[in-house]
Amino acid sequence: MVVNPFRPRPPERAQEYAATAWDRLYPVAWSLTGQHADAEDLVQDTLAKVLTNWERIDRAEGADAYVRGILVNTFMSGKRRRSSTEIPHAEPRVLDVGQDASEQVVERQARWADLAGLKPQQRAILVLRYYEDLPDAEIAGIIGTSPANVRVIAHRALAVLRTQAEHQPSQVGISG
Repeated sequence: MVVNPFRPRPPERAQEYAATAWDRLYPVAWSLTGQHADAEDLVQDTLAKVLTNWERIDRAEGADAYVRGILVNTFMSGKRRRSSTEIPHAEPRVLDVGQDASEQVVERQARWADLAGLKPQQRAILVLRYYEDLPDAEIAGIIGTSPANVRVIAHRALAVLRTQAEHQPSQVGISG
């Protein structure tokens, strides 16, 4: 890491927060990006913003909620460098009623591939709603929109996922 001699070192509390926040932020970042390296980059970008803006974060009501907002907004901005815009995935196999572990992995990867096809805002809302189990009002605060708009965007995103599932008969359908 290159140290800027003209910028003061972040306070110890900020450094401690950043050191412990990784484990809380990485699962959300992975859910948003669907790939290990991209999730690590997203968390790293988020924590860099945390360290440079610690005074504002420290004054906020809930630092974790504020930082989660930074993470989601960084993801949605799309300004992060990407190594590729391609999302590789294998064709899923037809699933039997009794799935073994490898078939479950194939199905999960297919779901992540479907999520990757959504717009960043749609994907962020579904991850926050179904993975983080946040209420619409809190999601709205993070995304910067109204709770009603969160519901509309989630409804449209689920409709896209259902359409994808209908066009891929080898996959289990999405209900919702």
